[in-house]
Amino acid sequence: MAMGRMLIALDDFNISNMLRIYFQSNGYEVTVTNNGEDALEMCRQQLPNLILLDVNLPDMDGFDVLLNLKALSDTRRIPVIFFLTEKSSRRDKIHALELGAVECIRRPFDVQELGLRVKNKIGHAFLSSARQPHAPGGEMMIVEDDPDISNMLRVYFKSQGYKVAVAQRGEDALYISRQQPLHMIVLDIMLTDMNGYDVCRELRGNLLTAHVPIVFLTQKDERNDKIHGLEVGADDYITKPFDLEELKLRVQNARRRADLDPLTGLPCSQLVEDQLAYLFFRPRDWALLYISIDDLESFSAVHGPGAREEVLCFTAVKLVQAVSRNAKTTDFVGRVCDDDFIVITDKGLAATLAEDLSRHFDAEVGSHYDWQTRQRGHLLVRDDEGNETKVDLMSLSISVVTADDGPFADIREIIQAAAEARRTSRFSHPLHPSGEASSPCA
Repeated sequence: MAMGRMLIALDDFNISNMLRIYFQSNGYEVTVTNNGEDALEMCRQQLPNLILLDVNLPDMDGFDVLLNLKALSDTRRIPVIFFLTEKSSRRDKIHALELGAVECIRRPFDVQELGLRVKNKIGHAFLSSARQPHAPGGEMMIVEDDPDISNMLRVYFKSQGYKVAVAQRGEDALYISRQQPLHMIVLDIMLTDMNGYDVCRELRGNLLTAHVPIVFLTQKDERNDKIHGLEVGADDYITKPFDLEELKLRVQNARRRADLDPLTGLPCSQLVEDQLAYLFFRPRDWALLYISIDDLESFSAVHGPGAREEVLCFTAVKLVQAVSRNAKTTDFVGRVCDDDFIVITDKGLAATLAEDLSRHFDAEVGSHYDWQTRQRGHLLVRDDEGNETKVDLMSLSISVVTADDGPFADIREIIQAAAEARRTSRFSHPLHPSGEASSPCA
């Protein structure tokens, strides 16, 4: 099976041929052209997984090719690594990143380093063309032991709309990553308690953070340092001293590529489908928890969309914390649709996890209501005619599906089984004989 489809659009035949041979020998399907118009047509026809694009092509400027790629719905999500010349200016680099390039490579370049950058870009799931662009900002963690640099980055990225957590030690960073969903991590290598390579390796080995973009920001600028950083799974590697505007654009572009929910930071879309598909290759010891929020619509009608988003983020945090307390670091947490989430864990852990999650959600969800509503124990919802209806405070419905409920032909049947569990008794699953489980929306 091919590693992915690549298009190489460079003006130098010798370099194109060398890269074609290198990437084909590493399992990629490779198409080569030295013409901008041909490159655009090939992209529209073949939809490659990645493009290597030169700044100078015989028939048109590489910036114009990039601009055209990002203007089309079918090609705007294809990651582009932009090749600059030795004489290209800082402005050229910034311009390419502003147009949406994921990397800028200056000649001469290291082929092994380029190969790792390509592998990391293709290896991550990309947003489908149907997805909307990410909202600005998100949850960021800066892992940096220099307080001056970390404070400067915290202030700067807060001004860009991010919510920023700062850690000076690797262990602190790993603890924070287990407590809250993250959209982006900027990571130094030289930390006081452990090196950033080990931090990155642990983050990549944990499915709660396996898909979060990681950008190394470090003084270690030797070739071997960069190679090692990319090998352990970093999305990008930037050396100090650094250009703050360039860092902003590279962080922004890395986040756009990650298939994470823009609100909660949890895996979504294709990453969820991939995890469900993987169940067919696992031993028959898995359980899927399908979680939805009851009475969220009534809450939203009274308190508005902003409060609704706060509840969704709160639920995502409770999920991550419950998995951290009870399950394994290799378990999966994802957002399926508007108010639905899933957890994939071992069958033997499902009951404890569901009960712990429900207990903590029920204990803390009251913070989203006013004092009078908490005292009454229900929400008053008025219709257009002024009539009041009593609505329960929000709670979680959690249905559990295991391999024993199959056999399943495809992932749709797994989701349908979870929906069926909701339509039957709220407490019917055999994992919960005491009748304290619930189920997902149909």
